[in-house]
Amino acid sequence: MIAKIYITGQIGSSYDDNGNISVKGVELIDIVEQVLASGEVERTDIVINSGGGYVEVGNAIAEFVSSIPNCYTIATEECSSIATKVHLAVPLTNRKAVAGVKYLIHNPFFQNISGDSATLKNASEIILEDEKQLIDTYVKATGVDKSAISALMSIETSLTSDQL
Repeated sequence: MIAKIYITGQIGSSYDDNGNISVKGVELIDIVEQVLASGEVERTDIVINSGGGYVEVGNAIAEFVSSIPNCYTIATEECSSIATKVHLAVPLTNRKAVAGVKYLIHNPFFQNISGDSATLKNASEIILEDEKQLIDTYVKATGVDKSAISALMSIETSLTSDQL
């Protein structure tokens, strides 16, 4: 039996100023619950249709996905931003991309950030570390040179299923 696990929509939830969820995203617990509910299976397919979301949540999901035995990732309509790291969390032979998938890589960024120079410097250091980790992930997953990956990310690059 093949388990189908779905990552659809935003990765991680967004919250309003009052701490209420404004956009319910896919969280690590959602993926864990789907895997547990599947029981014992021969194979697990992670079906991804996501424009990305929050790096921390995506990293946690990718780490969990990499621990699932005989796991495949399938990029369907869209696999962008941090969702690509989830897609790449399995060996190359276990990665699939549907023809016509929108696959986008770019440097990570913060939205709606403000503060003094110390706050912005700290944010810059955090996001630079996220960027380095993504570059390392793409280099390891593709074998493409680090400088080439960095250049592709800096100009926000769409890839076709053939290029993948």
